[in-house]
Amino acid sequence: MDQRLSVLVLDDEPIVGRRLQPALAKIGCDVEIFEAPAPALERLKEKEFQIVVTDIRMDDIDGIECWKRSWSATRTPGSS
Repeated sequence: MDQRLSVLVLDDEPIVGRRLQPALAKIGCDVEIFEAPAPALERLKEKEFQIVVTDIRMDDIDGIECWKRSWSATRTPGSS
């Protein structure tokens, strides 16, 4: 049985999520959309996603900082 890819999309512009969600779902992805970094980071602690798509420029924190926080929050000592 094929496993569906899980995708988290984080962009502070709602139109991006509205456009990406149906396109990704059409090719068989499970998609979760977030418009703010804080809830996205919380979700990344709860679930492992195969793909994360993030905006680089956001008001709260930028996409690079969000990636760094999610990476460190989901890694345990000794893992890579």
